[in-house]
Amino acid sequence: MLSPLFRAILWLFVSLPWRILKELLVALPRYILWDCAAPRVSCPMTPQNKEILDCMPCLCRPYFPTPWLPNGTMQTLYAMLRTPPEAVILREALDLPTSVGTTVLDWVAEAERQYSSQSEIPIVLICPGTSGRSDEPLVRTTAWTLTRRGWRVAVSNRPGAVQGGVTGDIPDIHGVYEFGEVVEYVHGLYPRAPLFGLGVSIGANVLTRYLANAGMHSRLAAVLAVSPILDVREHAKRLARSPLWDLWTSWQLRGIFYEGQPHILQSRTLDHDSIRRTHSLEELDNSFSRRVAGHRNLDEFYRTLRTQHLLKDVAVPMMILHSKDDPVVPVSSLPYAELSNNCNIITVFTRRGGHAAFCQDSNGQGTYVCAVAHQFLDAVYKTARPETPLSDSGSRTRNSYRGTPTQSFDEWNATWATQRKEREDRVAMQIKKHTSRENF
Repeated sequence: MLSPLFRAILWLFVSLPWRILKELLVALPRYILWDCAAPRVSCPMTPQNKEILDCMPCLCRPYFPTPWLPNGTMQTLYAMLRTPPEAVILREALDLPTSVGTTVLDWVAEAERQYSSQSEIPIVLICPGTSGRSDEPLVRTTAWTLTRRGWRVAVSNRPGAVQGGVTGDIPDIHGVYEFGEVVEYVHGLYPRAPLFGLGVSIGANVLTRYLANAGMHSRLAAVLAVSPILDVREHAKRLARSPLWDLWTSWQLRGIFYEGQPHILQSRTLDHDSIRRTHSLEELDNSFSRRVAGHRNLDEFYRTLRTQHLLKDVAVPMMILHSKDDPVVPVSSLPYAELSNNCNIITVFTRRGGHAAFCQDSNGQGTYVCAVAHQFLDAVYKTARPETPLSDSGSRTRNSYRGTPTQSFDEWNATWATQRKEREDRVAMQIKKHTSRENF
């Protein structure tokens, strides 16, 4: 009988190499024949879409994912842990005209440089994913690459995600109104520069709701949504079936506020003990997010964040980049009917990529998002009609990159203010009920 030590040596030097060789013999043909393929594009073939796709050669060539990241889970984990490139960050605090107080806008630049208010260099506003911060590896890599290619990039940190970024009441982490105010602020600084949007994961949900609310009056000329979470309820159910992802997501969201904003500990509207005991996204939304947003129950909160029915109101070019092996947002959860019915939406599916990862190159540091973002936004920028007249103030008119609005800007602004007032009333009612229960 062979001794245990001899069996271990035999397994280490004979059995293990043979198993590795067998996996490589299977994985290599699969990688070449299946994984490395051009993405599938789905959209109504309108003249506008055809013109945009003609300017995007990256969609005609195969996407080569990192060979040693064979599935979506490994791509997603590696994308969260990889080291992003170093970039110069110019941090700017914005005083929003809401109860939130102050939020933070990070300008990404290859070198510190001053721009005049009449600068026409296009600006890309990035809305980050779960963490809501500009230090996300995908956000930092994409911003750094776009900056090197001539774009100006600003990352809209979610209120409360950066320490010192909130001086007023507790922020709504999914607030589309705060992002709209950031867009208006940037447009006011550089009225001649066209604005574009890039949303990652839950940040794409915020961008979609902004486009639907703004309609033809959107300040953003085009938007790229990377691995968008369009239905938060289905997203929470999906995470519940994957305890590891569910625990990590709830832990990260909880840490955004308790680590970055200590004043939240003094809030009387939140049950801090139940928040600390949460171990899933659904529990955290019920204990924290829906109370902050002023909703009575979790169903009402999730209905507010659903964006499937809002896709028909998107009136500017929008591209959705999604992977078929996304472990967090399955491709089956996308509303195909609503996507195909809007001629402004182009959907791109890759076979590999994970959730907001799309790693490429042999070391996994590159990302396919950079090529898609640059070529898509550049295609929209180039296909904008150059003969569009300038307004009296010297900036391009509001319709330079979109069609004719169906309502005046004053009417749209009044609707926006009404929706903001309704949210503030719900929050005030929630605080009043909580205070009355404490007094009782």
